[in-house]
Amino acid sequence: MKRAKTKWIEKKCEEIEENVGKNNTKKAYQIIKDLTQQKLSRATTIQDKNGVCLTDERRHHREMDRILFRPVQPQDSKRSQHHQEP
Repeated sequence: MKRAKTKWIEKKCEEIEENVGKNNTKKAYQIIKDLTQQKLSRATTIQDKNGVCLTDERRHHREMDRILFRPVQPQDSKRSQHHQEP
């Protein structure tokens, strides 16, 4: 595996040198960018409100349903009396 990676990098270096020699710096810099740019991991975990990973898809949907569709809490009686119109 390591040998294959080394061979692949050497091939890319040859491509860079070739493109620089042909005055095709745009292609050369694109290859350099592809080689040196950090790859971002797209994997994310879904956690419940306690920080526990929800790996089971059904558990995740149950948790989201509970959060999104929870019953409306009654307002404080003092607040509701204060905001009533005469």
